[in-house]
Amino acid sequence: MQLNDGVRRRRLINLTPLIDVVFLLLVFFMLASTFLKFGTVKIDAAGAGSGKADVSKMVLIHVEPEGKYRVGGLAVSEDELSSRLRGLISQGRTDAVVVLHRDAVVADLVTGLTRVRRSGFETVRVVD
Repeated sequence: MQLNDGVRRRRLINLTPLIDVVFLLLVFFMLASTFLKFGTVKIDAAGAGSGKADVSKMVLIHVEPEGKYRVGGLAVSEDELSSRLRGLISQGRTDAVVVLHRDAVVADLVTGLTRVRRSGFETVRVVD
């Protein structure tokens, strides 16, 4: 007597646990992500302007590696930068031109631009 008839029945895959797992992942990623707009810095490329620039209102700021800066050709520490820039703004300087040193990295540029924008300049330009 043969107990196995040779026909093998196919088992169906139950998708209910899979759907539950996908739903839990969806909820997790929705809760873990942030929907806030990150702080942005508006950058005007030098040359994107439409008219002549008044050089007497400009400040030249060199951003160098490792948090070093030069304002108007003079070396300024990271701590002195904000007070020096505010002093120049009080003298009537309204435009900042930021020059990135060739060995500086993007983090140096972002830090420098953030400090310059917080100082209160009307226009900030980045040149290469």
